[in-house]
Amino acid sequence: MILIDPRQRLHLQALINSASYAEGYRFVKMLLDNEQRSVLGSVLAGNYKILSNWFGNAAKINANDGSWQSIFVRSATSFAGEQVGVAISDAVFQENSDRLAIDVISKIVKKGAILHVNDVISLDVKSAVKSLNLPYWGWVGLLVMFFQYLWAALAEISMAFQMQL
Repeated sequence: MILIDPRQRLHLQALINSASYAEGYRFVKMLLDNEQRSVLGSVLAGNYKILSNWFGNAAKINANDGSWQSIFVRSATSFAGEQVGVAISDAVFQENSDRLAIDVISKIVKKGAILHVNDVISLDVKSAVKSLNLPYWGWVGLLVMFFQYLWAALAEISMAFQMQL
């Protein structure tokens, strides 16, 4: 568990109050990245990496920054909605994204610690399923995580192959 100090809690609350949700996600990602460096080689490092990726992706998606993560998740969520007869406009998606950010960041502030990876993913899935009225298969975060890990694995394989040449 990564504890956050009172100053960090105040900063996160200020970001919530100013509706700077993507910046709140980036701040938590920075805390995770800093902590990950201190536990390299341990199981915790892997958990922190997963969480760091989630917060980094969530920042891009919430900011609607034009990244592949943002475009993919917004488009795939809209497509999933179409498949079950639920219209998910960009405004509806953004409202849900903002509510998820408020929920996740507020829980971190209240707890004084960064949430466990299972808790964060659970909140994300519930947000898609309940707030957007999607079936569980409509949560596209799983695909984003899959593509990132596939890309990382391919990069490692490529580097290993190049070293053998």
